[in-house]
Amino acid sequence: MQEFIAKHQDKIAGTLSGFDRLVFRGHLRSIGHPQGMMTYLWFNQVLLKNFGDHVAEVTERLKEASLAEAKAYGRPVKYLNSGQTDKETIARDILAQDGVRVGLVCVLSCLEPWRMRRSVRFYRDILGMELLYRGEDACFSSLRAKDCSAPILNLEQGRSVPGWGRIFYVADVDVFWEHLRGKGLQPESPQDASWGERYFHMPDPDGHELSFARPYSEQRYDGRHFAALENSMVELESVRMKFPADTNIIVGQTHFIKTAEDMYEAVVNTVPQAKFGLAFNEASGPCLTRAEGNDDELRSAAIANAQALGAGHVFVLILRNAYPINLLNVVQNIPEVCSIFCATANPVEVIVARTEQGRGVMGVIDGSSPKGVEGPAEINARKEFLRKIGYKR
Repeated sequence: MQEFIAKHQDKIAGTLSGFDRLVFRGHLRSIGHPQGMMTYLWFNQVLLKNFGDHVAEVTERLKEASLAEAKAYGRPVKYLNSGQTDKETIARDILAQDGVRVGLVCVLSCLEPWRMRRSVRFYRDILGMELLYRGEDACFSSLRAKDCSAPILNLEQGRSVPGWGRIFYVADVDVFWEHLRGKGLQPESPQDASWGERYFHMPDPDGHELSFARPYSEQRYDGRHFAALENSMVELESVRMKFPADTNIIVGQTHFIKTAEDMYEAVVNTVPQAKFGLAFNEASGPCLTRAEGNDDELRSAAIANAQALGAGHVFVLILRNAYPINLLNVVQNIPEVCSIFCATANPVEVIVARTEQGRGVMGVIDGSSPKGVEGPAEINARKEFLRKIGYKR
């Protein structure tokens, strides 16, 4: 530099001194905010679901370009065991050792801990696993499920392994799904598998597929219970009947389309003052809910209950100004009626089974459970009540 100044001194008005090279650190402001990143993704035609793969691809291209430059100029590539290593000191040592005057000095490679930190936080803080070894800033960590001797999950810093996956068995698939949703994650919706499990999938931070499952025989959710049978699956569901407080309900099984008209005639001919609604689920052909009645409110209520049950050849009869005891024998004697599940004014739940073919009524829960055995006072009260309402003299 001094030789250059001496040679051209008559043409130089002044000199500025400074560093012989500059290192610029900063960030790309255009993509440093959500809208900017969305614009970048749109311009490059990258879907949000593919963002992780896109970032990994760009990172790999940058890495390959750096290594190609080093190879072309015969410069060393040095791996650092820690991201905290002073990179400038290493570069200066290589510069002095090799006597590099211009161009590339070296390429320094290091596995930064951000991916390990992200993975450890996911498995420990989201999935609730216990950290056994190392942690967020390590290149290798071990975790396992709490309160058990389950196999250990090892995490190693580096490239994702294609085809890697894990199955986690949980106490309740749907409850755990809601837990993950509450953490801001987007797991796939739970579903039932032909091999006898309820499960859902979700990728971990590195894109590895995780399955969260529970066998049907142990799975309960939304008031339903799943049981596994050989080569099939049966779902048991409790369906609460909804009908006006001043009415009674009869639920039964029948078998022919003529049910609607025959039951209508049976009710009006037996208790003319009765108001009622009737609904019957057809089980073949168009499979419609057939309905009759002389009261629009009760007819609509019967339809709603029949459709909630969704079981073929089941009927729902809702009565006002009449009681089941007035009609039950007549209803049972209708040729199409097979059986009666309940006849009550109590709150009632119907236990419905569902298979791949359809739905069927297994039984009912009528009212409340017994609280004790009647004594002399309760016996007298029962007898007095029957005489008061005219059923005994």
